[in-house]
Amino acid sequence: MVVVEAKKPVEWEKNLKKFMKMFIGSTENAKKTRILNPEVLDFETNSEGTFLAYSDSIIKIENNALGYDLDIVLEDFQAGGGKIRYIIDPQFIEKSANSPETQNKWKMARQNTFEGSFKHFLRSLAANRLEAEGFSLKSDCMRDQWNYTQEGLNRHYSTKTITIFEKAENIKITGILKFHHKSNFLTETASFEILKDPAIMDTLGNILNQYSILASGKWSEERIADLLPQDYQMQKLH
Repeated sequence: MVVVEAKKPVEWEKNLKKFMKMFIGSTENAKKTRILNPEVLDFETNSEGTFLAYSDSIIKIENNALGYDLDIVLEDFQAGGGKIRYIIDPQFIEKSANSPETQNKWKMARQNTFEGSFKHFLRSLAANRLEAEGFSLKSDCMRDQWNYTQEGLNRHYSTKTITIFEKAENIKITGILKFHHKSNFLTETASFEILKDPAIMDTLGNILNQYSILASGKWSEERIADLLPQDYQMQKLH
């Protein structure tokens, strides 16, 4: 018996490359991250021009930058109008390091990835530790404790709320807030706005109602290659 393996269509290959850039990302971590079973993915562009990705199977990902293998259930993926939105259910499996040097390298990479990230920001916001954690509002923003408002062009925006699920506290947000972080983007700006009011998150910085917050600027570059476990905590480096 002769088994012939059919080649993937050219259009599928093109869509896979497009998906990889949007889903895995293009950061330094992405260079060492790959999908092990891309054949489980299917793609489509609908009548509105939105690019969609589907999979009925678990997507297996190897991240050699941060030292994780991931099993991901892709619940939704859509890209269009300059926005990328996806809902995933990830399971992290920590890789075994072949040396203490590799283990320490992964720890350092995880810490560098976390510092200044959107997850770091949300966790610091929930704890009211933005300044202590190195975040600062741009000069065109004003801040009071648990009350954020932006002056200038966005003054007409209605005030919206982030509810901290585990603390029963609310943060009032007006407009698009722009931040710097001391660690890794002194000259770059990261920003966010609330799309669905109220946005709900827990004290670990996990957004509980999907698509309620839009991250832009530096934070919009974060993808699966930069993903850390929901309960990640920075560790001491040896």
